[in-house]
Amino acid sequence: MESTRINELNDMNLRKFQEKERSAIILFINRADLKSGRMLNELETALEEMDADIEGWYCVADENTAVCTQFEVFGVPTFLAVGGRAILGVRYGIQTVSKLIAFAENVFPKRNSTEP
Repeated sequence: MESTRINELNDMNLRKFQEKERSAIILFINRADLKSGRMLNELETALEEMDADIEGWYCVADENTAVCTQFEVFGVPTFLAVGGRAILGVRYGIQTVSKLIAFAENVFPKRNSTEP
């Protein structure tokens, strides 16, 4: 199984992120949380287990105030589900892989299966 890459969203690439219409989950964390990487690992595992085209992103909130302001994030950890240019859902606090999968499945439309 190929590892899912979680990209960094920051003040410098915010505009480029917004220009593309994408389905993504963004994890907002502090610099100290980045060292342990627990929430990044949970997000990565959840994305690998889902059969969906959802990108993973993280933002170090204490260093990227423009991103936090844009998405109205005031606490960490926060998980945002975005689709196109809209916020589709929010989860606060520490999340397990199974909770992240359930969150994504509730927020993002399922792929159309082949219908007869």
